[in-house]
Amino acid sequence: MKIKWPLFFATLFICLSILACNLPSAQDVNATATAIALTFEAQTAQASVAQPSATFTQIALASSTAAPSSTPILPTATPSGTYFVTTAGANCRSGPGQAYKVLTTIQAGTYIILVGRNNDNSWWYVQVNPSLDCWISNTVGYTTGNPGGVPIVAAPPLPTSTLPPAAVITLPPAAIDNTPPAISDVNPLSSPVYYFNNGCGTHQVEIGARINDPTGVSDAYVKYHYKNASGTYIGTDHIQAITDQAMGGQYGFSFYTNSELSGDNGNIIYEVIAKDGAGNIGSSGSYHIPVNYCP
Repeated sequence: MKIKWPLFFATLFICLSILACNLPSAQDVNATATAIALTFEAQTAQASVAQPSATFTQIALASSTAAPSSTPILPTATPSGTYFVTTAGANCRSGPGQAYKVLTTIQAGTYIILVGRNNDNSWWYVQVNPSLDCWISNTVGYTTGNPGGVPIVAAPPLPTSTLPPAAVITLPPAAIDNTPPAISDVNPLSSPVYYFNNGCGTHQVEIGARINDPTGVSDAYVKYHYKNASGTYIGTDHIQAITDQAMGGQYGFSFYTNSELSGDNGNIIYEVIAKDGAGNIGSSGSYHIPVNYCP
């Protein structure tokens, strides 16, 4: 292939011209170098300055104040002397017994000064503080020292009851029964009757009556006597007790005629009398039955 040299040189000349136009001048190169040097020094100086580190500040927290414990602080050493030491919470009373009033309560682990005791050492008289002495049971602790020298203290009187007096209930008086038995339906079963038993008719007198009372009937009878045709009482009074009794308060009385009229006609005058459980006596009033002589 044959190279065309004139064309080659012309193209090369144009390229070199273009490059020559874009190259910096000596002044520009110096300025650029100076700027680079200054920038490097500034960065170096900035790097040499110590940067502030993070600072942690300790903040004191407010301490909480614990509520005082209800349990007393025991002494570090066992106190010498005569004490009562509680092993459990206990009541301290006004006297040696549960019937006495509770004056204060004492916590477990408390040393209390012994000032007295009862006869069997089942209760101890202690001094809780200078203004309070009270009694505590031996079942809630133990003694120290020599309790034998503790004097016996007499128990105070038992407290009187503060309950109101019992109400007095007054019952109304029992009702008084003044009512006699009620007597009704008084009737003879046969009328007239006869004496003697000679075939004229019955000589048996039968009387029925109804008797009632709320308290019951304790006794009943028929009281009778004879009266002649002229109205004169003959003989004496007669009593006939109950001879029959039926439901509903029905009572019966039965007897036979006699010869007291002595051949005369007349009447049997009678009444029913009853007594109740309260002792009241009632009467039916008088009734009569004709009585005829049968020779």
